[in-house]
Amino acid sequence: MEQEREVWKGTNEDSCVALCKQFREEGVGFRVEQHAFTYSKRNVQRHFAILVPVDFYEDAKAIVAELALSEDDSDNDDDNAADADESYSIPEAPVSARDLLTAEEREKRERSPRLAEEMIVEIWRDSADEVSAGAVETCLRENEIGCRIGKSPDGKACVFVAADDEKPAREIVRELREGPLQ
Repeated sequence: MEQEREVWKGTNEDSCVALCKQFREEGVGFRVEQHAFTYSKRNVQRHFAILVPVDFYEDAKAIVAELALSEDDSDNDDDNAADADESYSIPEAPVSARDLLTAEEREKRERSPRLAEEMIVEIWRDSADEVSAGAVETCLRENEIGCRIGKSPDGKACVFVAADDEKPAREIVRELREGPLQ
């Protein structure tokens, strides 16, 4: 169960790329998270964060500080220096539990989307109960389980998932039909 810590965050993509190159050269494992916030058609703000395994944190922190110093030395323009300060700042806040991800959680986030051809296991078929295919689809997607709605040979709506998602999907369908266990 490997944990991660955020070693850098900012809005300057060039700084993020420079740090990633340096981490690769030094053999420091890392992962980048990128978020874009759209305020209007012309105003999109990007935020980057670099996370490293806890074992690499001290090495990564030293690399960030070293690049920040070299960037400050090469900047003569006040505007560029302000950008460098913002881009290379090392967060001083303590790491929250949210920042510490297990390998399983990282794998779930990084799992590639399922193709419709992979969704061949039927987990729900239209019946007399009040649960609809749309409700099943919504609940599965909220739990990050890909699904598709199809028709059975008798014309009833069915929900299909990938084979490795069958067990959690069936549990969700059971809860929909019976209600959560009290």
